[in-house]
Amino acid sequence: MTPEEVAAVSSTGLGLFEDVASKIVFLSILLGIYSMAYCVSLYIYFKTKILELLKYGLIVTLPGGVLEQRVATESQLTVYNKIHAWLTNFIPLIADTVIVWRAWAVWMDNTKVKWTLLLLILADIAFRAWLHHKSMSSISIRRKQTQGERILLLLIESGAIYMLVQLNQAFTLFVLW
Repeated sequence: MTPEEVAAVSSTGLGLFEDVASKIVFLSILLGIYSMAYCVSLYIYFKTKILELLKYGLIVTLPGGVLEQRVATESQLTVYNKIHAWLTNFIPLIADTVIVWRAWAVWMDNTKVKWTLLLLILADIAFRAWLHHKSMSSISIRRKQTQGERILLLLIESGAIYMLVQLNQAFTLFVLW
């Protein structure tokens, strides 16, 4: 091996060693924090009889009996299902936005690519809103707008107004310049 190759291998090995060592130190600190928290929780468990706290402090019995508790549980599950539906709709949109943001950062100097990315993300938002509208119309029997549709419509309208104001300002600056 030439001295340059030896230096390159040595440098790579040193960098790898420093990387692994820093990760081991970080994981050891996390393990220590976790162990300390576990010991504190065991102390609390044996000191205050935490099972009694759970039994009487966190579980609330309703006066209507089991039937009322079942209804309360189902209403909580309905809220959970609504949150889950919103999150499943927004996760792909967030992922697409991150991809566009990365591409925007890579092609920072190319205006054509920036406009193409902007148009693609706007088309993606309009397409996802249309899919949401279509799925809500096929599911619901009554055709009142849901709260999500009202919020989406408000965001679209306010975004369009904001875009028009910005375009007006940009055009005014361009003309004055």
